[in-house]
Amino acid sequence: MQQIAFNGLEKIGKGERKTIAALLNLIHAAGFSTTGRRAFECLEIVGRGNSGAIATLVQLIRASEDEGMRRQAAESLEKLDPGNPTAIAVLIQLLKSAKNEEIRKKAVYSLGEIEPGNADAIAALVQLLKTSEDIFVRWIAVSSLGKIGKDSQEAIDALVAIIKSSDRNLLRKEAIDSLVKIQSDHPVAIAALVKLMQYADDEDTRREAAESLSKIDPVNPEAISALSSLLRISYDEFTCRQAADSLGKIDPNNSEAIKTLIRLIHLSQDKDIRFLAAESLGEVGKNNPAAIATIIRLIQSSRDKDTFKQAIKSLGKIGRGNRDAIATLLGLLGSIEDETTRAQIADSLLELLQDRQMMPIVSALRDSFLYKTAVPDIASYKLIWYCAQRLPYSEFHQAWYFRPLPVEPESNRQPDDLFDENEIELKVTETPQIDNSNDSDFFSSLYQAILAKPELSHTVKPIYIDSSQFIDPDNPPIDIYDCMLAQNCPQFEYGVPDTMAKLRLYWNMLRRNGDALSFVLIFYENVADTQRKDFSHEFLEVLSKFDGAICVVSEQSIPKLKHFSPKDPQLVQAILDWIQEQTQDIVADKIS
Repeated sequence: MQQIAFNGLEKIGKGERKTIAALLNLIHAAGFSTTGRRAFECLEIVGRGNSGAIATLVQLIRASEDEGMRRQAAESLEKLDPGNPTAIAVLIQLLKSAKNEEIRKKAVYSLGEIEPGNADAIAALVQLLKTSEDIFVRWIAVSSLGKIGKDSQEAIDALVAIIKSSDRNLLRKEAIDSLVKIQSDHPVAIAALVKLMQYADDEDTRREAAESLSKIDPVNPEAISALSSLLRISYDEFTCRQAADSLGKIDPNNSEAIKTLIRLIHLSQDKDIRFLAAESLGEVGKNNPAAIATIIRLIQSSRDKDTFKQAIKSLGKIGRGNRDAIATLLGLLGSIEDETTRAQIADSLLELLQDRQMMPIVSALRDSFLYKTAVPDIASYKLIWYCAQRLPYSEFHQAWYFRPLPVEPESNRQPDDLFDENEIELKVTETPQIDNSNDSDFFSSLYQAILAKPELSHTVKPIYIDSSQFIDPDNPPIDIYDCMLAQNCPQFEYGVPDTMAKLRLYWNMLRRNGDALSFVLIFYENVADTQRKDFSHEFLEVLSKFDGAICVVSEQSIPKLKHFSPKDPQLVQAILDWIQEQTQDIVADKIS
C-alpha cells in the first residue's frame, strides 16, 4: 500500500509544496530506514528545483551525524540541484573519511551521478585510484570517472595509467570503457580493445571488447581491421554476431559484417543467434538488397515468435521504399490476428512507405472499412490515417473509389471468410517472384519469350541471377543461392553453400534430380548501361568450371563459359536460341 502511495505521488505531486513538505517530514521521522530511502527517491522526482527542499536537505546534511543519512541526502540534493557545492563536498568528504566501508563505496558511486566536469570530484576520484588497494572501490571510481570525466585530461591520464599497468582484467576493461566514454577515439583505448580481442582466453572478454569498439568514432582503420580479423578466426556464433554488429556500426555498409549476419541467419540452429543477427541487420543493413531479402525470408520461415517480430521490426528499418518488403508486410496483415504483431507490422510499414506507394495501401485496406462484417483494427486505422494525411485528396479519392468493388459478402459469413485461406497462405509463405510487369527489363523480356514457346516453358527452368546485388563480387555463392531459392529452387540438403565449391555441388544435384526440367543459369547485371561494371574475373574463372547450361551477359570472354553482349539488339532472341540448343543437347544426353 505504501509503495502504491509513493508511485501515485511521483505521478501527480511534482512541484506540489504540500507533497514536498510531507516527504521531508517523513524523511525526518523515518530516518535511514527503507521507508526513509523510498521517501528520498520520491523527493528526487517531485522536488527538483524546489528551494525549500534544497535548503532542508542542506540543513539535514550539516546536522546529521549518520553517515548513511548524509550520503543519501547529498545524493538527493545533487539531483534536486545539480552541481550543488554542499552535496559534492559531503560526498568527497565521505569518500575520504567514512568509517563505514559500504557508505564510502556508495559515496564513490554517487560522485559518478553528479553533473559531469566537476574538477573537485574528478580530482578526488583520481586520488582514490592512487591510494586505494580495494579492487572493488577502484572499479567503482573508474566507472564514476567515465561518467563525469568528459574532456578532463586528469581523468584521461588516470585511466590510461590503469590500462597500461593493471594486471586485473576486470579493472582494465572498465578503465577502457570509461576512457571510450570520455574520448571515443583515444588511441590507447582502441589499442587495448584490439589487444583484448586478439589475446583474451575467453569468448566473453572478446565479445565485450568487440561491443566496446562499436562505441568509438566511426571509420577507425585499426578497429575495422581487428573486427574483420575476429570475424574470420572466431568459431563462436555470439562473438561473430557481436563483431559484425560493431563492425557495421563503425564502418557503415561493411560487406563482411553484412555477410556474416546473413550467414548466421541462414545457418545458425540457435534461435537466440537468429534473433540477435536479425536485430543487428536492422541496424547495419540499411538499403542493402541482400539484407532485405534475408530478413524477408526469415519472416516467411521463422517459427520463433520473438525472432519473427524482430525481423518485422528490422525490415522497417532497412527496406524503405522496397516493394518486396512492403508486399511481404501487407500480406501479413491479411493473415495475422495478434494485435501486438499487427501493430508492429503497421509501424514497420509506416517506415517503409514512400509517397508513391501509398495509393495501393489505401486500395488494399479499404475493404475492411466498407462492410459491417469486416472489422478494421488499430493497425489498419493507423495506416489509412497516415496515408490520408500525406496523399493529395485527388489521389486518396482515386485509391479509395476507383477500383472494382468486391462482391458484398453475405451477412452470414464470418470476417475470416472474406479472405481465401489459400490466397493468404500464398502471400505469407511463397517466396518473392521476379517482377514481370516491365517489358523493358531484360529478365522480364526473356521470361515472356520463354513463356511464348510451350516446348520451352514446360521443360526449361531458367534461373536469373542479377549480379548487381552481389555483396562480394569475387565470392558471391550465398547471394546466388538466395536468388535461386527466391525462384523456388529446392534447398540444399547440406546447408547453405557458402563457397563456390559447395554451390557447384548444389548446382550439379539440381541438374541430376530435375528429371522433368532443364535448368539454365543466366547471369546479368540488371542496371542501366552507364552503370554497368565488369564481372569479377576471379568469379568468372571459377564459374567456368561449372558444368551445364550457364551463360553470362557481358562483353568479357572466358573460355568454356558462354557469353552474350549486353549491346546485342537481338539479345533475348540470341539467348532463346542458345537455350533451345542446350535443351536439345540435355534431352539427347538423357536419352543416351
